[in-house]
Amino acid sequence: MEYTPQNLEFAVSVFYNGEQFDRAKAHTWLTAAQRVPEAWKFVWELLQPSKGTEIQFYAATTLHTKILRCWNEVPPENYEELKEKLLQAVFTYSKGPKIVTNRLCISLAAFILQQGTVDLATILRPLSTMENTSLLLEVLTVIPEEYNSMTMGSALRAKNCAALQQACPAVLDDMLRYLQTVYIEYSDEGPPEASVQGWLRAANCAYSWLTLGDEDAAGALPDRLPLCRALLHLVRLLYSVFYATAYSSIHNIILHKNCGATPRNQIEPLAELLLALNRAEWRCPPGAAAEQAAGLAGWLRQALAVAGFPTEHATDPHKHKFIAAVVKEKSSKRRLLETVQEFSLVCRGLIGTEYARQTLASRQLVA
Repeated sequence: MEYTPQNLEFAVSVFYNGEQFDRAKAHTWLTAAQRVPEAWKFVWELLQPSKGTEIQFYAATTLHTKILRCWNEVPPENYEELKEKLLQAVFTYSKGPKIVTNRLCISLAAFILQQGTVDLATILRPLSTMENTSLLLEVLTVIPEEYNSMTMGSALRAKNCAALQQACPAVLDDMLRYLQTVYIEYSDEGPPEASVQGWLRAANCAYSWLTLGDEDAAGALPDRLPLCRALLHLVRLLYSVFYATAYSSIHNIILHKNCGATPRNQIEPLAELLLALNRAEWRCPPGAAAEQAAGLAGWLRQALAVAGFPTEHATDPHKHKFIAAVVKEKSSKRRLLETVQEFSLVCRGLIGTEYARQTLASRQLVA
């Protein structure tokens, strides 16, 4: 069968949706298609935004394969054109699908390494704008990873090694600049999600370059102390955000679930959350309130301390019984589910009714 875009799209569809025998045949044919010279042409047709995600991903994977294994098919005079096409593809898929974006960034990294990482800053300059920061960080992150996994001759590896060692201090300095905002004082709601994602990308990039395999590449340890401090501060900040998120989840369980304000079929996943939180090792950040220092029990006590909360039906003995049962249970989801269900019935004023007896009996049948 001829390697046309139409035939390739059909084969991709068979691979994802066909019967097992047909899928195996499609896989063999698609793999062979990645090695033919025509692939340098059909990948760009398959990378059109109008194509399905599976087809786009196959095209991006094929492009990566061609750069890795068929680099000798590219004349040096075509390097610039290939670079521009790669950058344009990365821009086109900057908003996803994520699997396509990632594979294209890896392809760009492979292209850079096949040339011995010549003039890295110039190649990546089009990505060095505020709106393209996430793309730049992704490409920078995968360059060392691709270097460590690529098969290349000793001369090319030595050339890449020297170039990456030279670029490493500047890259790490850039990551430190990206991480400077972790020192800002944030409200109780914590930092914006966009900031957190940016910090995580910068941290991943720093890790990738710090693990290049050469002790001297990142510079002397004293030179990296500011970066280490920023990364440590990020860990502490995210740890604090976790506590705030966990507290909010617990509060919602008590306020909404046990008041009957949300569908009762959500009790089981909320019981699973309580079980996971109870199994976790609670270590509070410095200066944490006494309730946080007491872990899950302290937060539950704080949340339930208000008179008449969650409802007037829940008395102090009911609350104490609920907290004790939750904190005690670290292994059985079924028993914790019964505890949450019972407290929900208490808060709704249904405990002791026939409905409550039937509800609790049905829960006991859950394995």
